Amino acid sequence: MEKDASIKVLYLSEWYPNRYDSASGRFVRGHAISAVRQGVNVCVLYLCKALQKDSATLFYQETEGVKEVYTYYHGSYLAALAKGWKYVKQHWGMPDLCQLNVITKNAILPIWLKKRYKIPYIIVEHWTGYYPESGAYKGILHKTIAQQAVKNAQMVLTVSSELAHYMQQCGLTHPDYRLIKNVVYDFFFTTKAVKKDNLKRFLHVSYFDDAHKNVSDIVRAIAIVTQSRRDFECIMVGNGEDREKVMQLARDLQIPQQLIRWTGELNPQQTCDLFYQSDFFVFYSNYETAGIVLTESLICGKPVITTPVGIAPDIITNEVGRIIPKRQPNELALTIHWMLDHYMDFDTEKMRSIGQQYSLENVGNYLLDIYKEVRA
Repeated sequence: MEKDASIKVLYLSEWYPNRYDSASGRFVRGHAISAVRQGVNVCVLYLCKALQKDSATLFYQETEGVKEVYTYYHGSYLAALAKGWKYVKQHWGMPDLCQLNVITKNAILPIWLKKRYKIPYIIVEHWTGYYPESGAYKGILHKTIAQQAVKNAQMVLTVSSELAHYMQQCGLTHPDYRLIKNVVYDFFFTTKAVKKDNLKRFLHVSYFDDAHKNVSDIVRAIAIVTQSRRDFECIMVGNGEDREKVMQLARDLQIPQQLIRWTGELNPQQTCDLFYQSDFFVFYSNYETAGIVLTESLICGKPVITTPVGIAPDIITNEVGRIIPKRQPNELALTIHWMLDHYMDFDTEKMRSIGQQYSLENVGNYLLDIYKEVRA
C-alpha cells in the first residue's frame, strides 16, 4: 500500500461492496473514487460480520485507485476494529481526516482519533432510519453514539435537504449541515445505445422493500392501465424481501405476463443499458434519502414519474418529468397512461444537463474542496 503526500482521508462505512453483497454501499465507493480522481489518497476500512466462523479474515485490495481494507470478523466488533486500524496505520499511515459514512458504531474510531490525535472528521449520511416512516432510529446506545458523532464532527453532509431536516428533528443538531450529491458512473454519460425497437417501454429499479419502495402500487397502476391499453412493457429491475409478493400481486391482478419483465438484480452497466432501451422511468417510493436512479434516468435522456421524495423536489420539474402524490395508484395509472403518449415531448438536453452535476468529476471536486477546508 503506497503512501503519498496528497490529502489522506480514511473512510469508515456501515455499507460497502463486499463478498456477500456487491451492491451494498456502491454510492460510498462512488464518493471514494470521485475523490481519488482529484488526487485524494483514500483508504476505506470496512468491517463486515462473517457468515461462517472460518471465513473471518483481513485482506486488502484496490478499486480504481481506492485502497480498501476489509475485515471480516466473527466475535468482537471492537477487536476487529482494532485489528483493521492496526493494519491501516502500519501500511498506509495516519489520516489527515476521516469520513464517517452512516453513523453507527463505526463512529468509535473517528471520535477516538479526534480526541487522541486531533484528527478531524466529517459525516456523510445516507440512512433512511431518521425518517418517521422508517422509525429505525432508536435505542439508547445508537442514539448516544449518533449524538456524540454529530457533536464532534467538523460538518455533516447529507444526500438531500429532506434527510438533513429529519436528522435535526431527531435531535442531531449541528451548525454546519451541507448537501452532497451521490455520483453517477461515467458509463451513464458515455453510453450511446440506441433503442432497438418501437415498443413503448418504461423502467423501474429498486430494492423490493414494499413499505419503502411501494412497488405494489406500481403493479396496481399497471393493472389499471391495461384496462384501456396494452401497447407497452414495464421492466422491473431488482431483488428484495418483497419481490415474490409483488410478482404474486401481478398474477392475482391478471396482468398479462408479456407486459411486465422481471429481471432480478442487475449490475450498474446492465441497468444503464436498460435505461437507454426504455422511454421513461417510474419511481414511486414512500420515502428516500436521495434516489440517484432519478438522476441516472435524466442523464440517459429519459423523463421520470416520481413521488416528492429525496432529491426529486430539487431536480424534477415539468420540463423533465412529473411529481405525483404517494400511495395513489389511480393517479399513477393516469400519469403512466399520459406519459406513454408524451415521453418524446421532453427536452433531452435539459435532462442531461441536470445530471451533469452528479458526475464523478464534479462530485470529486466538491469533496476535494471540503477536505481542504477541514484539513486547514
